[in-house]
Amino acid sequence: MAGFTVVPESEVAEMRRKNEYGGESDNFEPTSEAGEIDSGDAEGDRWVYVGLKAPELIPVLTHCRSEAVRHRLYVAAQRQCIESNGPVLAEIVALKHETAVFLGYPTHAHCILEQKMAKTPAAVLKFLDDFASRTRRRFDSNLEKLLELKQADDVAAAGASGSAAKVELQPWDISFYSQKLKLDRHQLDTVPVKQHFPLTHVMAEILSIYQELLSLKFVRDTAAAVWYPDVQRYNVYDARESSSSLTHGRHIGAFYFDLFPRDGKYGHQCAYPQTPTFTTSHDTSGTDSSSDDAVTLPEAVNIGNLNKQTSTTPALLEFSQVVTFFHEFGHIMHALCTRARYSRHSWAWDAVPWAGGVEGDILEAPSQMLENWVYQPSVLRRLSSHHVTGDSLPSELIVKLSELQSATNGRFSCLYTT
Repeated sequence: MAGFTVVPESEVAEMRRKNEYGGESDNFEPTSEAGEIDSGDAEGDRWVYVGLKAPELIPVLTHCRSEAVRHRLYVAAQRQCIESNGPVLAEIVALKHETAVFLGYPTHAHCILEQKMAKTPAAVLKFLDDFASRTRRRFDSNLEKLLELKQADDVAAAGASGSAAKVELQPWDISFYSQKLKLDRHQLDTVPVKQHFPLTHVMAEILSIYQELLSLKFVRDTAAAVWYPDVQRYNVYDARESSSSLTHGRHIGAFYFDLFPRDGKYGHQCAYPQTPTFTTSHDTSGTDSSSDDAVTLPEAVNIGNLNKQTSTTPALLEFSQVVTFFHEFGHIMHALCTRARYSRHSWAWDAVPWAGGVEGDILEAPSQMLENWVYQPSVLRRLSSHHVTGDSLPSELIVKLSELQSATNGRFSCLYTT
């Protein structure tokens, strides 16, 4: 069955129980429609399907104490569709190289970089090597902390015999021991933190913050045609231009929220431009036409794969998901606030079928700046509201979250440079 793998039922049950490494894994529930299958193992344990999309995969990689289960899910997730996509990827690489050579470049990298700030592959490699050398010490320190935790677990499992084998940190260990590091070294249990971030509140406050910041007005369009029942559309207005004839302000575009996973949908978080902005005016002044009829307004989609609420629990977000949500909505605002005479200058990136868009050199810069505001105490207080009591995050948790921003950033800094 595509998009799933199987794990022992006993390990899934472990995910529902409180344990010293991460507390209860809220909102984790194995894919019920997949049913159960018999494992036939010596212990008589049954096996269940677990999906490979984020709401099921991430809790297992973060909280499950069985390395064998984490390994199984990690490998299954990384190898999805490899048999069919592998040859397609190889063909794409070959065609890109062939096209570059036809155009007179030695490689595709030389071709594509000519239009970017780096200009040459040599300049890129020099930059990456320099960046890696500056962050390597922190990178090694971060991984050493995680390795120490795994070694301690291995010694404890070996018992008094002292027969523990050499321990190596694996990719499927990173989330699990990062969570343990938060709990053991920083006394930050992410489970109670998560209780303060119900999706409905976080989304409402993110919209409120961006409206205040950019002088905009967002209005839900409940009559809009959408491609799936839980997709929401919002019209966006420039609130500075409100009047008796323009109740909300001048209409400048629209965005959609498509926040929950489903079969066939992209599996991560991203912002996707749906319609580029451009003007059909014949004005040669180089400015946008003053006629709204002459302007095609931008539209964009905030794509997520967040936990849906259950019959007993609201949709709750990990703090990292809150940061990502804030980041991705920054892209949406970049798209909606862009005005361009030609569509190739409107906000877009390489995923869309039209030419142009924002250059990769600058595409992430606004959102990377904006996401750092999430760590500000005043913003954290606004974004948090306990799903039962309504209380904001306590001050001590706000301090710990701010400290955690730099606790493992060496690993992320080096992620794409080593």
